[in-house]
Amino acid sequence: MTIFAVLLLAAASASAQSKENYGPKAGDWSVGININPVAAGGIKYQPGKGDFVGGFLTSYSDNPAQMYIPGQSLVSIKAKKMISDSFAVKATLGFSGSYIDYNEYVKDDYAASMNSATEEVVSDHILGNLASASATLGVQKYLGKGRLRFTVGADLSYTIAGGTLNFKYGNDYETYNYFKPSTMSLMEPGGSLNLLTGSKLGITYARPATRNEIGTIQQIGLVANAGLEFFLASNISAGVELAFIPVAFTWQSQTWGIYEGYSTYTQSVLTYNQLVSDGSKAITYGTNNFAVNLSINYYF
Repeated sequence: MTIFAVLLLAAASASAQSKENYGPKAGDWSVGININPVAAGGIKYQPGKGDFVGGFLTSYSDNPAQMYIPGQSLVSIKAKKMISDSFAVKATLGFSGSYIDYNEYVKDDYAASMNSATEEVVSDHILGNLASASATLGVQKYLGKGRLRFTVGADLSYTIAGGTLNFKYGNDYETYNYFKPSTMSLMEPGGSLNLLTGSKLGITYARPATRNEIGTIQQIGLVANAGLEFFLASNISAGVELAFIPVAFTWQSQTWGIYEGYSTYTQSVLTYNQLVSDGSKAITYGTNNFAVNLSINYYF
């Protein structure tokens, strides 16, 4: 980001004396790509290099009732329509997300019941889905003439995000494992993904089948922005823009988890829904609301 800004300012300084009008004209369209490096330090959609994937997925369940506030997209596509030589309407679309299929070998309980020294294994799976999409509609005003233009604008933004964890196990509940099947290391009793239920429904130990504790989150916010746009040619520009969200309204759907365990009451495996929250809402200001957008734009 710093290098980009330095190059932009250097180019602006070198051409400050140019009297040729490189700015857009009424009726022009433009398309561009925004990169927001500030978003790189926000929500993680996949493990980092060398990270334990199971631990990464577990981190989303450490505080299951905590709201997830969606941030601004790392990369987005922007379109503008010039209404006059200095005024435009604009729209931006951004997407982020990941699909993770994490597999880990565990002891094969059936083989171990016949031979405790066996090295036979089966595979457990966690399927993780995280995604967000954002859209903004707004206006932009160009100030100044020549290659370098100062811009100010305002937008209305909408973001929707969510995620689930889904589990598939290599070992079932059977008498040979005393109805407590072996599962991957992050699922050991006491781990944050497990649920020790006491005597509920006659189940003393349960494991998750589906976790929806991130839920679906929606956010509407007002955005104010200001920046610089430098025209490298008559139809190509580079820009840097600071975006600030003074207020945003956020609401989250019901969150829950589905668990399975062996019931001594029914002498069978039961599944049940463990509610986490019936939904939450918030009004935020001065929180997770800052972006620095670097852009390349093409006018036609």
